[in-house]
Amino acid sequence: MNKSGVVYWRELKRQKHLCIVTSLQFLLTTLLLVWRMEDFTTFTYFLYIPFLFSVVTQNDIYFYDLTTSIETLLATPLDAAQILKEKGLFIVIKSVILGVAMFPVYLIILYVNGYKPNILIWNEALLLLLCFLLQYSLSLLVGTVTWLYGKKSRLGIIIGQGLLLNGLTAISSWDIKGSGTVMVISIVAAYGVSRVLIKRLRTENMIMRCL
Repeated sequence: MNKSGVVYWRELKRQKHLCIVTSLQFLLTTLLLVWRMEDFTTFTYFLYIPFLFSVVTQNDIYFYDLTTSIETLLATPLDAAQILKEKGLFIVIKSVILGVAMFPVYLIILYVNGYKPNILIWNEALLLLLCFLLQYSLSLLVGTVTWLYGKKSRLGIIIGQGLLLNGLTAISSWDIKGSGTVMVISIVAAYGVSRVLIKRLRTENMIMRCL
């Protein structure tokens, strides 16, 4: 198994024990779609729902799984930066898979209420790709801040995530050029800050926070 595969395998093993949590996510997302059905189009669905799943997964992996991360650091030649990158990619992949899995539910809700789904246009698809890159950059930033500052960073992260989710609803109503510009700036800023903070990470300090 290659280096990246170790991180993915450990995360997949954890997911087997999160069936109840995942089922609860699906239920709450379904209720959200029913409640705010008129606010969703195909574009805003894939803009918002996978992002929502990524926020939940970030908190699960980084807030409650530091021990597994320490084990990966000690058991493999991967450094903290590499592990954070692989975890960030895993979060994006999982959130997209969950979003796609929920999409038939959204279509059923539309059908029951007499609506037809919208078709994505090419510039909306490009904006979604930027959104997935933003998810990755933010996952990297959340992981770095959590590993560096521990539990005292949680409140600030949760508040920031809430503001971002609200911001996505505003971005979806902007023109494509404006939305894309904001996302590109956010991606560069989040990734840049992450790269600076990662240099300050020390495995010894992370182990001490687990004790």
